[in-house]
Amino acid sequence: MRSASQTLSPVAAWYRPTVYYYGGALIVIGLVSVVLGGLPHWTVLIPAILGGLVCLAGFAARQGVLSDVAASACALTIALLALAGTATAVPVLPYALAGSSDVANAGAVVARSATALVSGGFVVTILLLWWRSR
Repeated sequence: MRSASQTLSPVAAWYRPTVYYYGGALIVIGLVSVVLGGLPHWTVLIPAILGGLVCLAGFAARQGVLSDVAASACALTIALLALAGTATAVPVLPYALAGSSDVANAGAVVARSATALVSGGFVVTILLLWWRSR
């Protein structure tokens, strides 16, 4: 139980839920990719694996192993890595959705773009939360 001096500010109380939402979104992207595209290669599971790691950081914060700020920093690191690996798919997304023959694997482009957009949204959100809690 927290004492009055350890009570979270309304902004800081959003760290752990935001981490869980991001991890859950990545897991959903990974599972939807597997359901819709099958499992042609293990790389289809990368978003789900990253989401599991993010949720693990949130769980560690819940158990008191990490602070909420440390868990969000772990999740931010994963988000930046995911964004670096997937951001190049976003400009190709319109062509993949239009069914262009120039796109070899439209499903992979959609999954990578979704991962990039969700990761970018998380990076912006967590940075805004850190800024607001200062």
